[in-house]
Formats: sequence, structure tokens, C-alpha cells
Amino acid sequence: MTLSRRHLVSILATSPLLAACGSLVDLPGKGPGATLYNLRGAIPPMPDPRVADPKAKILGVHVTIMEPVADRDLDNDRIALAPSERHIDYYAGAKWSDRAPSLVQSLLLGSLHNSGRLPAVARPGGLMADVAVMGELEQFEARGPTRPTVEISLNLRLVTQPAGRLIKAQRFSKSVPASSADVDSVVVAFETAMNGILVDATAFILSALESR
Repeated sequence: MTLSRRHLVSILATSPLLAACGSLVDLPGKGPGATLYNLRGAIPPMPDPRVADPKAKILGVHVTIMEPVADRDLDNDRIALAPSERHIDYYAGAKWSDRAPSLVQSLLLGSLHNSGRLPAVARPGGLMADVAVMGELEQFEARGPTRPTVEISLNLRLVTQPAGRLIKAQRFSKSVPASSADVDSVVVAFETAMNGILVDATAFILSALESR
């Protein structure tokens, strides 16, 4: 994420795409609330051969999934649209069901649970963990003014607990063009991109734990 993006975040209410959706500001008592979207359909099913061999042994590792950190423009529940490198907008009348970092945390937790390879996987405080999965959410937005392309980039680190020794780290990125500029099509592209991230990240985590 570029420095210019961090410091030049703006909400362009005059954007033709967003103006067609309505006001960017949600005012109490001023019409219907925002439509909420989730990405639960991105979680690979149980068991998914792309993630883990169903005949593979259970790994004796308890894993905590930390919420990935993100810049302020992504650390919210708005569906981000970047028409250029130096601006970030948000779809009006539409929100994620949770803040983007928390959403990604929940999806990764669900994917690891569905792998069937771990005896316990939880958020912080849910168990005495052997390994923590930490990360940074670098991109989680649609890009382009007309037919957007969804861009998701997630850095992950596996760290032993409580010693804090790095086991392995990797960056995961996916780009998926939306079929059109409307928010429903963009959310479908987010789901497809996130599924690819989850498949790759889950396979990476399980492989790293198996060989640690």
C-alpha cells in the first residue's frame, strides 16, 4: 500500500458510480440502512482436497488466529473502491458484516477448522496456543473506475507461543475482475479472490506446522 494512499484518502461523493448508489453518509432516520454482505461462501468446504488430504494425520498443534492489522482506510466495515492509486472511496448503501480485518480473521479460522487437520483453532483467548498466526491486510478493495478488479493481499506469519519464534512467513495475493461495476458483482469477485487466498494460506499453514 503506497504512502500516498495512506495520506490522501478521500471520499468522492461526486463519483458517478457512488452517486448512483446514494449518499456516502448514513444518517439515522434518513432512509433504509446499509445492505450487509459477508464472505462465508469463500470458506473451502470440509474436507477440501486442495487444502488437505482427508487421510492425513491430525496435527497436534493448537493454533490462535490473530486479527490482521490494516491501515485505517481498510480497518472498517465499508466496501472499498479505489478509482486511482491516490484515492479511496466506499460503496454507498453497502457494508461488510464486520470490519475487514475481523472478517478475514473469521474466514481464515473457518478454513483451518474445515481442513480437519487441527485439534483446536480459535481467536486469541480461546485456548492455550502453541502457534499464533499473525498478519497484515495490505489490500482489500476493488480497483478501477468502471469495471473494477478486486485486489486482496495478505501477509501471514506463524510464530511459536509463548517464545515468539518465527516459523515461516508468506504473502498471498489474488486479483479477480468483477463482471460489472455494481456492488453485488464486486462482492462475488471478493468471494472468489478470498477463496483463493484461503486455499493457499490454509495449505501453507498446515505444511509449515507439519514440518516445524
